[in-house]
Amino acid sequence: MANLDAGLEAVRSAPDANYLEDLFRARYLEMVRLAGLLGADDPEDIAQEAFTRMMNKNPELRDTQAALAYLRAIVVNLTRNRHRHLRVVRLRTPTIAQEESREAAGPGWEEHRDVITALAGLGLRRRRSGSRAG
Repeated sequence: MANLDAGLEAVRSAPDANYLEDLFRARYLEMVRLAGLLGADDPEDIAQEAFTRMMNKNPELRDTQAALAYLRAIVVNLTRNRHRHLRVVRLRTPTIAQEESREAAGPGWEEHRDVITALAGLGLRRRRSGSRAG
């Protein structure tokens, strides 16, 4: 916890040019953990994207608490959007029908055995004649 507090102090006293870099160093792992706890399949990418969006959309945000809240909101929204996207992909992706194996497509072993037993009970002449009565 002292390490995080020290990181926050560095962010609070950071010069303008290094503000986001210091915020990244102080809070990146926390954002990765947050994304992971929210169920993101790629928490590192979510955290990096959150910092990028923060940098691009709101570089003048200097209040540490407001920046942290904004960053957390971005992580939550990105994770939620990722879940939605994956759900839509799963719904729209056709399922691949499993091809039946030869064993499942044809008669089962039990049926084969019954047929072989029945044929063995027939005489040679009857087996050759097929279905004709004789």
